[in-house]
Amino acid sequence: MSAILGGAVSVASSAAFAIIVSSKIGYIASDTVRLALRAEAVKIILTIGLLWVVFKFYASVNAIVFVGTFIFIVLIHSLALLVTDDTKKS
Repeated sequence: MSAILGGAVSVASSAAFAIIVSSKIGYIASDTVRLALRAEAVKIILTIGLLWVVFKFYASVNAIVFVGTFIFIVLIHSLALLVTDDTKKS
């Protein structure tokens, strides 16, 4: 259960980030930067809040498994940015 909760915290905060970024307020650079910063702030606040909720209300959490899974999922989401689409034929 601890691993599921660790993954759920990461996925939930990343989903909130994606929802905010996909709202597309404007196409000029300042609006894009403002939107990205707002989405990142929401992601950080939501992550901290969810981590606190799990540690506060789930008494039998295995902290090593929970935090380990959380870190693993965060790293996997970050590494997804490095994946390229090499379907173009030369």
